Amino acid sequence: MIGLLLKILLSPVLVFVVAYIYFQDTRKAVLVALYFYSAFSILSLIFKSIGIFTSMATFNLVSFARKSFQAITMVIMLGLYWVGYLLIWGSEFAL
Repeated sequence: MIGLLLKILLSPVLVFVVAYIYFQDTRKAVLVALYFYSAFSILSLIFKSIGIFTSMATFNLVSFARKSFQAITMVIMLGLYWVGYLLIWGSEFAL
């Protein structure tokens, strides 16, 4: 659980720092970090869904529950990041 939280918190922060150094603008840096995190989250969700279907096919309920929880947590955190962006900067998505 702690590893999952560190993965969620550190990857957007690292991209944000690099983007802020490049753009010198907080909004653009946050937007780049969100785009980056969203792309990798979608890719990770595809792999997790394959793992979930494999767990269902082999009747491995513990693995199914764990992977499902991770996927749901990832989607919720991604949604919270985007809601935070929308609340702070509105619907301006242009770099």
